[in-house]
Amino acid sequence: MRMSSRLSRRAFLGCGALALAALIYYLLDRLWYAAAPRQAAHWFDDSRDWQQMDKAGHAFSTYQMSRIAHQLLLWAGVAPEKAHRYAALLGFAALSPIELLDSMAITHGASAYDLVANATGAAFFSVQEQAAGKQLIHPKFWFAPSPYAILRPDKLGNNLGEQLIKDYNGQSYWLSFPLPFLLTDYQWVRISVGYGATGMVYGNPNQNHRAGYQSRRHFFIGLDVELPACLRKNKVGQFIGFLSDMLRLPLPKIER
Repeated sequence: MRMSSRLSRRAFLGCGALALAALIYYLLDRLWYAAAPRQAAHWFDDSRDWQQMDKAGHAFSTYQMSRIAHQLLLWAGVAPEKAHRYAALLGFAALSPIELLDSMAITHGASAYDLVANATGAAFFSVQEQAAGKQLIHPKFWFAPSPYAILRPDKLGNNLGEQLIKDYNGQSYWLSFPLPFLLTDYQWVRISVGYGATGMVYGNPNQNHRAGYQSRRHFFIGLDVELPACLRKNKVGQFIGFLSDMLRLPLPKIER
């Protein structure tokens, strides 16, 4: 790639990233925090809230942001041995400023545990690229509407779009592993382990219990599938494959 082409792609990437970040934080401020009274910035210990499902969400989101940033950096001509490090930093930087919005909401507060989860997701991406040159273990997500959102729609979501982000009862987070004994042509079949929780109308477990609800953790194991490599040879296939590496379909699973 010519130097001028690399520079123009990097300039486009930088401007696009700044514009997207500004849009995301504007929307978050309007949609998530607008109704919350403001106060001076402060910290908040939320380590016991939501059965740590929100922390799994932070790690997953930062990992995926790092993954997207990595593809864009390679497109912009950044050397592979540097791209994964920069991508991890960008993934962490993309989500961590949300804590600034949290810190000024009287109902929230900046969470050191959220920052640790963000760093974990970014590091998980970078370490795999450094060690294997690719992502062997894929963090994944799935959502199914829960019966709890209707009990507290202001907090858990008034519609499916809001519930997808806010209702931790309907979310599950997974780690998808390759099966080393399979031939290369069949390595789109994988095994995954997952985590979820239900019974959470309130985040704090004591408050939730006083309101008459009992939260419960769920652990899963099941088969997983992704788009085979032979179907990823064009742009559409690559996009679908990218999604299949991120979403765990509702296949049969064993729950503990």
